[in-house]
Amino acid sequence: MQAHKYPFFLTTEATLNVANDEKVLANMRLSGFKRIFVGVETPSLESLKQTNKCHNTKKDMTQCVHDIVSQGMEVSGGFIVGFDSDQPDIFDRQITFIREAAIPWAMVGTLAAIPNTALWKRLEQEGRLLGYVDGDQFGRPNFRPRMDPEVLYQGYLKILAAIYDPEAYYSRVLATLDRVHRANLPNLHESNYPLSKVAYLLVRALFLLGVVAPYRRSFWRFLRAVVRRFPRLFVPALANAIIGHHFIRYTQEVLTRQRALLPHSLDGEPAAVSDVPVSK
Repeated sequence: MQAHKYPFFLTTEATLNVANDEKVLANMRLSGFKRIFVGVETPSLESLKQTNKCHNTKKDMTQCVHDIVSQGMEVSGGFIVGFDSDQPDIFDRQITFIREAAIPWAMVGTLAAIPNTALWKRLEQEGRLLGYVDGDQFGRPNFRPRMDPEVLYQGYLKILAAIYDPEAYYSRVLATLDRVHRANLPNLHESNYPLSKVAYLLVRALFLLGVVAPYRRSFWRFLRAVVRRFPRLFVPALANAIIGHHFIRYTQEVLTRQRALLPHSLDGEPAAVSDVPVSK
């Protein structure tokens, strides 16, 4: 990769255990990896143990994320609410964790039971299944949660509104860039960005985010901070701003739609056993 000036943007998925091995992280970076997706799931130790995600309980997860970023790779993460042990404070705890870990791209969903899994079979035995997963990331759970369904779904929407508030999103990006900047690692990927491409992205971003977007003031504050504090990271900062435009806009659209549907989206009947595919 180095001989070819890092022509590819490599990403991968890994457990947080990868943060325990600096040599692996350094070699990943030298191989051209720029982003790692990790399944954080939840800051609740009880829920992590309940789902056999015990490796996430052995070290401070926020520090694990910071250790990965300090090796020059950005972190995106997956989060879930709706575990049986979740309490009403889980929504604020998720928001706090995402903010403190400074994970810009946080994929949050409600727990779903997949056919023929241990969770599905347990919920079926308990008579709590409501049907199949509908494939909608923003849909309601396909089972009766322990928590009041309205509290769960309202809390879920609260997380989305909080983490994809423009100021909150840009703050996480700046925190990530700051950690990369302080690591003072050589920029291995500058050759990936021809001046013509950077110019095109800049003009497009300045128009979409700096003129059209309703949160354009937040964008300009973010851009000024990048130029002032770590100008060599301008390109990844711009890329995160452009991608963030999708997250922010789409989340706002989803929140409007789901809040309108909420009174009608929490009903359901248990799935019949005959409707469930059985693996042979």
